[in-house]
Amino acid sequence: MIKRVWTQFFLVLSLSLGLASCGGGGGSPAPPPVISGNPGDGQVQINWTPLSGIVYWLWFTQTNQVIDINNPPNAPQQGYTNAVPLFIVGNLTNGLTTSMVSNSHAGNANGPGGPQSNDLILTPRLSATSWTQQCAANCPSVTMNAVAFGDSTTTSVADSSTIHVYVAVGNNGEIYTSPDGISWTIQPSSTTSACNIGTNTLYGVASNNNTFYAVGAGGKLCYTSQTVGVGNSTLYGLTNVVDANNNWAPQNAVWSAATTQPNNSTTLYAVAGTQQLYNNNANNTFVAVGSAGAIWNTTDAQNWAQVFTAGNNDLKGVNYIGSCGLPNGYQWVAVGQGGVIVRTTDANGTTSWQAAASPVTTTLHGVACSPNTTLYTIYNNLSVNPPNNTTPIAVAVGDNGTVVTSTDGNTWTQQTSSVIGSDSLTSIYAINRNLEARNNNTQFVATSNTGNVYVSTDGVNWSKYTVAANTSLNAITSTSGSFVPNGNFGSVPFSYVAVGGSTSSSTGFSAISQ
Repeated sequence: MIKRVWTQFFLVLSLSLGLASCGGGGGSPAPPPVISGNPGDGQVQINWTPLSGIVYWLWFTQTNQVIDINNPPNAPQQGYTNAVPLFIVGNLTNGLTTSMVSNSHAGNANGPGGPQSNDLILTPRLSATSWTQQCAANCPSVTMNAVAFGDSTTTSVADSSTIHVYVAVGNNGEIYTSPDGISWTIQPSSTTSACNIGTNTLYGVASNNNTFYAVGAGGKLCYTSQTVGVGNSTLYGLTNVVDANNNWAPQNAVWSAATTQPNNSTTLYAVAGTQQLYNNNANNTFVAVGSAGAIWNTTDAQNWAQVFTAGNNDLKGVNYIGSCGLPNGYQWVAVGQGGVIVRTTDANGTTSWQAAASPVTTTLHGVACSPNTTLYTIYNNLSVNPPNNTTPIAVAVGDNGTVVTSTDGNTWTQQTSSVIGSDSLTSIYAINRNLEARNNNTQFVATSNTGNVYVSTDGVNWSKYTVAANTSLNAITSTSGSFVPNGNFGSVPFSYVAVGGSTSSSTGFSAISQ
């Protein structure tokens, strides 16, 4: 699956072309745009206000110098024709200053070129290292316990771009949706009445094959599915309102209860689907885990059955690892109280669950495995390719700074990090990223109940980034390369969103890292 990110890329074949005065299209040179932008992971996002009938060229260099598009040695070596905002320039080296300018051409790309714009200087940096608190004015009223991101084939009326959605669930049975991880809209209780959630706490949410599932106390299994369409259509049961700026506002979703589900005495703490990166696996397999070691699954998104009991300890986290590439072919892994770790080689999560020897007895809350695929950029596409030479590794995290790792799913090793210390870890996300031109590695991102994020490439060595004090970050997800509508810069090609709650007021909280 390939998604279009950039327009035609070209090399400047000659630095003596006299770019500001190139002719061929007639008319007077157009005035330069005023460009602004944001740095990202191996990329920068450029924006400006376009004028009708004007074609824009975009130039850049990573040589830490101001650009003069006509005069060596400061003329740029690379550029793009027919650029439109928001414009994403990728395949850049993190940490290296990038200078960018634009000029305008009247009529067509070969028309007379006007003077260059302001010189925009940005520095790409690793994702998950710079966080912005997003919902100070419109935070959910309750703590959010889980978040999922959904990709789709639904497109916008405004510009035919793909529309996506975040769904977060939390205390008091509340469900929130967001187009960008910034603005959150509560789903009214009337839309979830069929699920009979009431005030039961929802602990988990997952997306797979255009379906979201929310799980929680009282054995609740509640879902909403997508109807594919264009424009103001139904997406995951949500009405999409797309304006001329590609801003999207979710309205009332229609959530339904699963046909079969656990009894009211069961609490489901986590759920996962087989969707990996931004690819749907075209099936409806979900696995949910919960109290007293219960493991439930569905292969049709409707009928659930308990398929295994992992002792008496509650299971707190579950993840699909089928594309991770562990040598023993494990497809699912679940973790929980007492340090319990169970896994299966069955892709449907129905049979063959077995316990692995755990080196810890503390509660494990989340588990992730480095996908045996690479998310990488080429000149005009963002693509996912299997597998590279990265050794697969699974990482589970939990209370009191607990981290355990495995390269085969059988043998798990406790890791001690002085950076994490005794900070209790609540969730973990993994992606094998190559958004940066000269970088090709796994990134694990873990959240903590003290408002910190920890980042690692191997599950052993960690770096700490404080997101917000007096906040518990309970869950994290990633767009994994998909476009996400954003009111400030149109589309965000790669970002993390973490959700949780204030430890002083119990209100919801979210933060985003691009």
